[in-house]
Amino acid sequence: MVFSSPLVSIANDSVSAGRNGVLDSLIFAGTYFTDGLNPGNYKIGLYVRPGKKNGDVGAYQYFGVVPIGFDSFFQPMEWLEALPLRCWIDVFDVAPGEIKVSGWAFIQGQSTFSNRIEVVLKADGRIYHTLTDPSIRRDLTGYFNSTQNLSTGGFVSFISTKGMERGDYELGIRVINEKTHQEAIQYMGRYFSIK
Repeated sequence: MVFSSPLVSIANDSVSAGRNGVLDSLIFAGTYFTDGLNPGNYKIGLYVRPGKKNGDVGAYQYFGVVPIGFDSFFQPMEWLEALPLRCWIDVFDVAPGEIKVSGWAFIQGQSTFSNRIEVVLKADGRIYHTLTDPSIRRDLTGYFNSTQNLSTGGFVSFISTKGMERGDYELGIRVINEKTHQEAIQYMGRYFSIK
């Protein structure tokens, strides 16, 4: 794997119970290290089994496909529409072979529930972009006095720089609203070098 987030996280933040103690939904979280996986598209899902008896039958729920590996992340990007983006970087740690980035981002006037947040790294006409892992930020809606729910606007990404070409890179944030097919990007004035 040349460039990707080595973590894939799945989280569900709601829980409810039906009548007679039947569970309608549950809270769960999972983090999966992907460094050992071959590049490709992987289907992510959850399997739940009701008990430990041999005859118990469970159920699958799939959440979507996650791209892993270099080929999925190095490509030119075309902006469908330039929208106003609010974003902030809380952590930008550069270490040999890896970068950690975390913060929050949202498109103004839109809920964050349909958003996909990516970290963008740009140098000399090359643009790398990779998915981030979501993190809950319940403070954003109240802080910005928003009529939209911004609680899923947090993100974190662990990025391997092994195999990236040498150069001086600028950090950017890209937010894609998968429901409206709109997106926004902002470069943050944060730089690092690969020698």
